[in-house]
Amino acid sequence: MLSDDSLVKQFDSRRGEDFGADKYEYLPDIIYEPTRIYRDDKKRKIYLTKQIKESWYFTVIKYLEKNNELYLESYRRTDEKKMNSTLKKYIRLK
Repeated sequence: MLSDDSLVKQFDSRRGEDFGADKYEYLPDIIYEPTRIYRDDKKRKIYLTKQIKESWYFTVIKYLEKNNELYLESYRRTDEKKMNSTLKKYIRLK
């Protein structure tokens, strides 16, 4: 689920970047067939990555226990070096 607040935050944080609405068509592929999956039990988050058309995409899914719901917290394009540096502190599942 992508909340209205998250959607506004996503578009605001991508202002000036070449990251248009067309990049959101990759989300189903990233969510259902990620290249890598990481878990952070403390923050109740899952990190999904996938390389698409020579670019790496990084998605953060947050679990809200009280509502038993999943939310897309962040979605961005990244490079492999930054991604690996960020994810090394989490548990790799795939």
